[in-house]
Amino acid sequence: MNKIYQIIGALVLTTTTAMSDYGGIFVGAGLGVGMMRNDTKYVDATQGEGKSTVSKLGAYYQLHAGYLHEVGTSKTLVGGDIYVNGSSAKKLNNVGVDGGAIAGTIEQKRSTGVGIAAIMGKLINPKVMIYGRVGYELSKYDMKLNLIGVAPKDFTKSYNGIVPGVGLNYKIAHNMMIGGGYDYTGLFSNKTVYQNGDVNIQVKPAEHRMMVKLTFVFNPSTC
Repeated sequence: MNKIYQIIGALVLTTTTAMSDYGGIFVGAGLGVGMMRNDTKYVDATQGEGKSTVSKLGAYYQLHAGYLHEVGTSKTLVGGDIYVNGSSAKKLNNVGVDGGAIAGTIEQKRSTGVGIAAIMGKLINPKVMIYGRVGYELSKYDMKLNLIGVAPKDFTKSYNGIVPGVGLNYKIAHNMMIGGGYDYTGLFSNKTVYQNGDVNIQVKPAEHRMMVKLTFVFNPSTC
């Protein structure tokens, strides 16, 4: 009987101290929808100013790679990733003084973004992990400015800032997980995109991103 108790005790100890197989190096891709919203401010020192906000939906896509480490047997995972992304959303804003004639248009499209993020997650069961992330991203926006009486101008403007997000992953195999995530890029600052004499145009971009991710995990304990 004592031997049976010893075997049961050993099994319980093994079960409670075993680490999960969620940690390791991972690579993957994401696809979803991005809602781009840009606030545009037009200032004419002699006539006044005007503001406009336009939102546009488009496809959002991402590639990512990183590492997760489980802290002991706590079911808490910490790590990070690097990523590159893009969006198909393109939108057109009218610019001009509020209540006055339209001075022209500005077309905006986010072309590419690269970033790095810290991740902290928690296993709520052996297959499901919820997580939060805080990233720092550099995004490029292609813009086309057409002002009345001024030659059209094409240019690219870069924005950088903090990108928070949340998500959930589900382990569908030892080395594969599928999940959903949400990121918000509304913490970028205003930037002047055009200055000529009395006229100044500023743009502040933001984007709500919702995506489905497929990720492959290379965990030494399961490879």
